[in-house]
Parts: sequence; structure tokens; C-alpha cells
Amino acid sequence: MTILYRAAEGPRHYLDPDCEKVLLEDREIEWRPSIHMPRWASRITLEITGVRVERLQEISEADAQNEGWPGETVGTTITDFNADTPRYWYRELWNAIHGPDAWDRNDWVWVVEFKRVEVPS
Repeated sequence: MTILYRAAEGPRHYLDPDCEKVLLEDREIEWRPSIHMPRWASRITLEITGVRVERLQEISEADAQNEGWPGETVGTTITDFNADTPRYWYRELWNAIHGPDAWDRNDWVWVVEFKRVEVPS
């Protein structure tokens, strides 16, 4: 069985940006959500190491950085935020996703910590 990962680079031609099907060589392939893929086809295994609830504005600089802060490349990313710190960048990202006043609401959020587990092949 061949597994094609939608996020992987490869010889594919999308019918259009919003299409759920792709042409590979001369075959049309319909994508299935990863939740329906067999377990052995997983490219990453995560082990949850902690779960807690906290107020959004309690996020630390380290946790904000771990959320994907692009560092020195901020001005060239899709987020295009002029952020000097990970926490400021995260605030702007949160507002962009959830609305202009979302950070100020200081909602309760779930914090899920995890580590990558290497699974023998």
C-alpha cells in the first residue's frame, strides 16, 4: 500500500487550491483526513506529558516561543507581525485568529504539553 502525505513535497498537481482531490501521474486521488489513516502510517508519535488550564495572558516567553515564534524572520512570515518578543508575537497571532480583542478577554485556555516519541520502524 502506498501512502501519500498531503503536506509532503512531490510530483503532484492540484486541481485547484480548495480541491480535496489531486492528480498523481494519471490517477485522481481523494484525500482522507489523517484521523482515518492506519496507525502504522503516522509520521510522528506524541506522548502527552502534562495538561493544565491557565489564563491566556499567563503564557511565558518560553511557551510563546514554543508556539512557533519565527524570531528574526518575523517581517517575512505569513503572520507579518513586527514583534520583538515571542509573547508579543503570540498576542498578535491570537488576535489575528480569534478577533481583535481576543487577547484582552484573557480567556481560560488548555495547555497541553507533549514530547515526541521515536517508534521503531
